[in-house]
Amino acid sequence: MRTHEEIDLRSLSYAKAIVKKINQNDSSQLSIEKAKQFIKKSLKSSPCVGYKDWELLLNKSWEEISDLLTVKSEYGNQIRQCCPFAGVLSNSERMKIFKEHLK
Repeated sequence: MRTHEEIDLRSLSYAKAIVKKINQNDSSQLSIEKAKQFIKKSLKSSPCVGYKDWELLLNKSWEEISDLLTVKSEYGNQIRQCCPFAGVLSNSERMKIFKEHLK
């Protein structure tokens, strides 16, 4: 069984990969708009506190959002638990990170 710390580190790796891909594709504005749509839809079915946080965070600049996504802190761990950018990575990209953290 994985510890919380191991799970948090894996989530941080996912977040770093997401930020890197968005930056490489110069798609921050499109990604933010898609994330806003995802959060709006998710809040209708699940009033999760994390989604409410993201609703506010998505009004910040991409630089601020990417910094928050990749910060190694308790708050960073918290917001990564319901990251609205998960769809940015392909299944193979996610699996690669997942397998790296099984070692």
